[in-house]
Amino acid sequence: MPLHYKCKLCGAEHVSPIAFGSLSAFTTSHLEDNRFQCPIKGGSASYSQHDMIWRDTYQVAARSGNADVVSSGSVIGFRREPIELEFGPAESRIRVVFRFVDDKDSSETSMDGEVINGSTLHLTLTNFKSPLGMGSTEPLEVGRFGGRPLLLHFRVYSLGESDKMLHFTFYAAAEKVAS
Repeated sequence: MPLHYKCKLCGAEHVSPIAFGSLSAFTTSHLEDNRFQCPIKGGSASYSQHDMIWRDTYQVAARSGNADVVSSGSVIGFRREPIELEFGPAESRIRVVFRFVDDKDSSETSMDGEVINGSTLHLTLTNFKSPLGMGSTEPLEVGRFGGRPLLLHFRVYSLGESDKMLHFTFYAAAEKVAS
């Protein structure tokens, strides 16, 4: 089973380059001062057995059509603040900022986008207030990942005046998806 470690450089959990065939082999080992390179930031840090996490689960690989799912999740906004997603390695990180506007004078919905600095996409979503969900009808191309188009699909759910819930999926497509 895979051995993981919580990265001291980026805070994410990564698969360890050291493998053990069983939990008992791992717990009886004496791992000390192993240097692992962070796959996101590129630097390295020292790890001991106490920094390791044994996972009795298998990784799930997801696909849809010709696109690999590279990240997917849900976020509930905090105190009506924008929701920010960052994706990719440090040197080519892509940032998507979701800003929600509830216009009490109109029932019309809209989505406006603005690219900032070539690596940040600001999406302003106006009147996305449905408890049944509203979002992208086609994936939005937001960058490149491993030489492939990086696409984003999302849904926003709202219960009355509460914070919005965002469901998102990033895809790496084999080819550009027609809109």
